[in-house]
Amino acid sequence: MPFTRSCVLMVFALVAVSATARAATPSMIRVEAGATLHVCEDQVRVGTLEDAVEFARAAPSAQMVVSEGTYEIADQRILQVAGDVMIEPGVTVLFGARASVVFLGRVNAVGTAEKPILFTRAEGVDAWGVMLLSPGASDGSYFGFCTFEHSSQREIAGVNYIATLYGDGVQNVEVADCTFQDILNDGDGINFKNAYSLVTRSTFRNCGDAVDYDASQNGIVEYCEFIDNRDDGVDLGEEAQAIVRYNRIFGSGDKGVSVGERSDSIVHNNLIGGCNLGIAIKDQSDPWVVNNTFVGNGTGITAYRKTPFLYGGGRGRVVNCIVWDSVVANIDLDSESTTQFFHCNIQGGFEGLGNIDQDPLFTILDGLENFLGEGSPSIDTGHPRLNDAIFDTSELWPGDYSNGAESDMGVYGGPENTGWF
Repeated sequence: MPFTRSCVLMVFALVAVSATARAATPSMIRVEAGATLHVCEDQVRVGTLEDAVEFARAAPSAQMVVSEGTYEIADQRILQVAGDVMIEPGVTVLFGARASVVFLGRVNAVGTAEKPILFTRAEGVDAWGVMLLSPGASDGSYFGFCTFEHSSQREIAGVNYIATLYGDGVQNVEVADCTFQDILNDGDGINFKNAYSLVTRSTFRNCGDAVDYDASQNGIVEYCEFIDNRDDGVDLGEEAQAIVRYNRIFGSGDKGVSVGERSDSIVHNNLIGGCNLGIAIKDQSDPWVVNNTFVGNGTGITAYRKTPFLYGGGRGRVVNCIVWDSVVANIDLDSESTTQFFHCNIQGGFEGLGNIDQDPLFTILDGLENFLGEGSPSIDTGHPRLNDAIFDTSELWPGDYSNGAESDMGVYGGPENTGWF
């Protein structure tokens, strides 16, 4: 909306901004890097995030729009942003030491592949703090083509938050095409509790836990890449009900996927390799683990009781999976765990209907790692009640050899294999 002659140009210190904000009731607060302060009847234009926050306090119904440019937040500052926020492509926010943001409204941070949004530390700073979303008020927030890096932890109102992006009770949050990298001091990339959220097509590198869902309400993690995270790739706890699918999880210092504390989740069509533990099923969790490939992990699949007195061992069903080339053990269940295995290819063998122990003949096909090569014993030998959605009669099938409708074992097989093709 263009500024008219009724606009009044004012340039003054932040202490004066608060008084002006109380007198103004704008519908939009636009932040433009380097701009002087303009106030008119329905719009305010400012040059810093701090000024914008002052206006937002007096006009919480106004939408804040942050335009392309570079902005700084001072050391130790906690910005509490009232109202909804739109962050446009090409924005860079430089955080001072432990500087953090608390959003009290909906956030739409919409970058593009050509102009991503960057949240990072200022020069000379070891790490910034966290971003918090508020239950109810921040419902429906969206982060697209954003990079989060060099964050850590921050105590706010007596609570120590350890995730770059944190929300408790926030619903319908989507994180898409984002990167979380180099998160310090065992900080998580994302931690959502009691929430429904979607994390898709994103990359997590060198975080503590990359994605942590506690008490999740049908949260989804899909089409993501997890590389060399120090703890877990995906951590599901506190009776989480989540879907983890179509992910590549490599090099996790602890678990590729952790399912604990009576979490009944579905983990399907993932490729998990080079982790200390491929998947851990703990404390009476009862997941379905279907059509995954576990290769080159310390232990492929483990189930155990972690928390004494409160829980029992791990449960769950593992179907159509391949567990191969583990360093310590392919399967490791404690005496209290009852995890069952059906129609899996497990190196060294394991008890269960339809299980085999035969070289899966892995190959690389059209960039798909650990694809089943021609003549693989894992082709068409999965659970007889399941069929592959994509097989050799489909134009999407990348192979030039026979692969029928009967379900394959491993990451690229089964009734949900469409996500890889």
